[in-house]
Amino acid sequence: MSSADSVVDMDTRLTYPSSLALIRQARCRGVMSIVPLADNPEWGLVDHRPIEQEVMLGYGSLGKPRILVPKNNRTYAGCVDTRVCEEILPSGSFVRITRGGYRYVLSESPALIVVRAAAECQAVGRGIPDSLAVMAVAALITELCGTYSFSATDQIGEECCFGREPVLSMSELNRYLSEARGIRGLRLARRAAKLAFENSFSPRETCIALMLCSPPCYGGLGLSRPVLNSPLTFTDHQRTLLWHESMRPDLFWELYRLVIEYNGGTHDSLESKTEDDRRTLDYAVCGIEVFTIRDSDISSVLAMEQLGRKCVEVMSRTARKRLVDSFLRRIESGAKPEVREAALDVLLRRGRRVWL
Repeated sequence: MSSADSVVDMDTRLTYPSSLALIRQARCRGVMSIVPLADNPEWGLVDHRPIEQEVMLGYGSLGKPRILVPKNNRTYAGCVDTRVCEEILPSGSFVRITRGGYRYVLSESPALIVVRAAAECQAVGRGIPDSLAVMAVAALITELCGTYSFSATDQIGEECCFGREPVLSMSELNRYLSEARGIRGLRLARRAAKLAFENSFSPRETCIALMLCSPPCYGGLGLSRPVLNSPLTFTDHQRTLLWHESMRPDLFWELYRLVIEYNGGTHDSLESKTEDDRRTLDYAVCGIEVFTIRDSDISSVLAMEQLGRKCVEVMSRTARKRLVDSFLRRIESGAKPEVREAALDVLLRRGRRVWL
């Protein structure tokens, strides 16, 4: 590679929304590597010319690329849009994305993408209510911290991929947000990070967790937070009675011995139903109550509120009455119906395209 090519590599950087699209492409295609950069690269000569060909041919069509440029270089090229970079960004603001046979591409890191997405939600003209913007960004954070990814194109049949490594952790994000200064969207991103979860395996799990546990001001039901897909620990006696050597509940409230398992369409076969029945028996052996739910249990605000009441009923066996009454008040009157409905639409990615 020539020295000129090296300069182009280090200074042609994708910014949001192209950066998010490329991260999603890398996760879904499985043929690209995402390498975090501890230190932000120095700016040199910015050359836009090769970026369209590299991104379109090597990394998939992302539409018209958007490029980050330094403040003293506002050169515009016909093939790209540009964003002027802030003078100071925290370390960890960029990643290198590589694919064999192609020049690598620099992109904003997942942490910076979260802040950019928050700023986009706040942009003049989008008209997104503040509560809805926070919920949308919280869903994006949970996706990046989880093992699934939406596709970059959102084409029918390619909406989501599963079983991927997370590209962000909450500790990494919180460190970045605490060090960042003077970036648009930062305040909203910090609020959204308080709602987000790690280790979600699917968009439906994200929807259930955020709707059940987010404060009512954001459209949620305000229940206490579970852990997602964390392995259970068993006693020696329990192991002799269980079908399974290990179990990872979708949502688990250890204090209340409560589990929610979401069963999608892949659970309709006889083999899957037998497996689900054995799992329910194993939960009973461990003294855990399990709610197995389907799409119909989360497809409307009424259904989601009914699920919340069922959860509170189980929690009431160990929680103090004052806490139980507080949970019930949040479900019954904590949020305006239209706010809760809009939040559910965003998390289920239906209706107006408010999602990120």
